[in-house]
Amino acid sequence: MQQSLIQILFNRIVTQTSIKIVYVVKQSDDELSGRGRELQKFISQCFGQQNQDFTQITLLLNSYMGDLEDEELASSVRLQLQEIYEKPNEKIIVVRKIKSDQELKEYFSKAKRDELWKSIETSYTIKFKPAQFQRHGEIATFINSRCFSFTNKLVSEICQSLDKQIEKLDKEKMKTLLFHFMEIGLLIEMDMNQNVYGWYEKLINISQQITELLGCQNNIKKEISTFLKIFKFLSQEEDIIETKVVLRENSELIKNQLITQEKTIRYKMTVIENEANARKDEPQMLEFLQILQSAMILKELQNKNELEKKRQERESQKNCIVF
Repeated sequence: MQQSLIQILFNRIVTQTSIKIVYVVKQSDDELSGRGRELQKFISQCFGQQNQDFTQITLLLNSYMGDLEDEELASSVRLQLQEIYEKPNEKIIVVRKIKSDQELKEYFSKAKRDELWKSIETSYTIKFKPAQFQRHGEIATFINSRCFSFTNKLVSEICQSLDKQIEKLDKEKMKTLLFHFMEIGLLIEMDMNQNVYGWYEKLINISQQITELLGCQNNIKKEISTFLKIFKFLSQEEDIIETKVVLRENSELIKNQLITQEKTIRYKMTVIENEANARKDEPQMLEFLQILQSAMILKELQNKNELEKKRQERESQKNCIVF
C-alpha cells in the first residue's frame, strides 16, 4: 500500500511537470552491471513496455575504478546498451571511486561539485503520460472497501434510529428527512463520471446530516473526515484507480435500503395528517354531541312531564267516581 501511494505521488509530479531523470548505476569496471537489467526494468516501469526510446534519461556511472577515460567509458556503455535498445542514453556522466585523500579533496572541491551539478542541470527534460502507469488495484480495493464500509455504517445507523424514533418524530423532522432522502435518490441517479470524489462526498455529507437530525452518535465522523482527505488526493488519479463500478453497486444497495425508510416516513406522515384533520373536527363534533345530549335531556323531561300529566288525570278521574 505504501509503495503504491509513493508511486501515485510520483505519477502526480511527473505527469503534471517536465522533469529530468538521472539514473545512477554502480559501475566499478568496464562492463555494464547485470547487462543493464535494472535499467531495463526501470525504463519499462516509467515508459511502458512498448516504448524503446529512453535517450533523454541521464545515466550516471558511479564508483568507476577502471582505466578508461570518462568519454571512453561512456562510449563503451553506449555500445553495450545498443545490444538492448536501438537508441542508448545520449548523456552519460562518470563519477570515479575515490581512492586517496588527495582524490577526496579533488572530487569534493567546489569546482568539481559545480561541474557535476552543471552536467545534471543540462540533462534533458521528459514529459510523462498517464498511460505509462499501470492501474493500482490495491489502492482501488482500499478506496472501495472504505467507501462501502462508511456508507453502510451510516445507512445502518439511520435505519435503526428511524425504527426506534418513527413514532416520536414530529412532522417538520419528517419533512426534512424526506427532503434528504430525495437528495440521495437524485444523487444516485446522477452520472458520477465527472467527479467520483465529489459524488461520494455529497453522499456522505447528506447521510451525516440525517444522522445528526436523528441524534445518532456517528462514532466514525473523524475517521470519515480523514478518509475523505485521502480519497480527494487519490481521486485525481482516476485514470489509474478504478472505483466507479464498485461505488455504483454500493449506491444501489443504499438506495434500496432508504426507499423502505422513505415509504415508512411517508406512511407515518399520512397517519399524522389524518389524525390532525380528525382533531380539527373535534370542536364541531363536541358541539354536536352537546346539542344532541341537550335534545335528549329535553325529550326525556317532556316525556316525564307527559307521564306526570297522565298520572294526574287518572287520579282526578278516580276522585270523580268516588263522589
